[in-house]
Amino acid sequence: MKRILALILVAMMALTTFVACNNETPNNDNNNDNGTEAPAGDATDAPADGETDAPVVDSNVNSYKVVDGSLGYYFFEKFVEIKKADSTKNAEAVVNEIMATNLGTAVQFPMVMPVEPGYLTGFNLDKEFSGFATGAMFGSGMMGVAFIGYVFDLAEDADVKAFMKSVEDNVDPRWNQCTEAEMITIGAYKNSVILVMCPAKAPSSISGIADIVEPTVTAGSASETLWNEFKTIMAGNPAMIAAQVVDALAQNAFKGEVTYVEEYSFENKDVFTYTIEGFNNASYITSGDKLVYVIQLDEGMDVANWMSYYFDGIKAASSAYGAYNNTMIVMVNVG
Repeated sequence: MKRILALILVAMMALTTFVACNNETPNNDNNNDNGTEAPAGDATDAPADGETDAPVVDSNVNSYKVVDGSLGYYFFEKFVEIKKADSTKNAEAVVNEIMATNLGTAVQFPMVMPVEPGYLTGFNLDKEFSGFATGAMFGSGMMGVAFIGYVFDLAEDADVKAFMKSVEDNVDPRWNQCTEAEMITIGAYKNSVILVMCPAKAPSSISGIADIVEPTVTAGSASETLWNEFKTIMAGNPAMIAAQVVDALAQNAFKGEVTYVEEYSFENKDVFTYTIEGFNNASYITSGDKLVYVIQLDEGMDVANWMSYYFDGIKAASSAYGAYNNTMIVMVNVG
């Protein structure tokens, strides 16, 4: 039954990447390495009387393949925090708790499923994967950030380092036909091991660093001026919804008639190849043949792939688009 349920979970997770299957992912500055080994251990300042303030290393923690600041790092960090609080929690309880935090909401549509030794998604399918007592798989579906992860509980006397090496040797970063992970994160706390295959870059809602997709615009053009104004507005208040952004733009940067889109889809075949769907809210300004759209997705949606799917086919003679976190601007015939 667990294997059947796991297959259902994987099928749902495959929907995450339907956009990527139809388009090439736009170039970005992400590091495509699988990561370098970080120093093992978790350091805290706890000097005793007469001792130096050198950090005390927690021998229970092994950051076998963890890169600071990556998306996998944040999952590993939360995994260690949960296990430190209660090391008796099994794999399923741990991943449920992880996905109940901001990590789950940031990657969209969190899903969790217990697994058993056998053929596992994301592993070499030529052979069954084993060596663990219990395990749980977790991931995201429905156009969320494409990733897959596992937590494995080993026997008390298991060789944890050897198991982590076997994980590294057997994982397949192309964990479904549409998706290839940019980074593999592997770490352990006592006899529990976490594996995450995911993009290298963490969403802004996790890292706190703005995720900006720069448009292709001509230096000194009206489009560049408008884009810079858009970035200034968003940096001042990243929580603004599309209607508020459009109102701010219409005051000075681009005057025209404002339209608020109340539905979750709208169609403009004069500009876009497809009906625009799957957004949280949107608004646009028109001035003659010039249009400026501001469209916002939910946190955790794959903005770059979504933009590529809907905006690469813009039919206008002149257009440019960019994004600040999950809020996008499309400039048509602005110049």
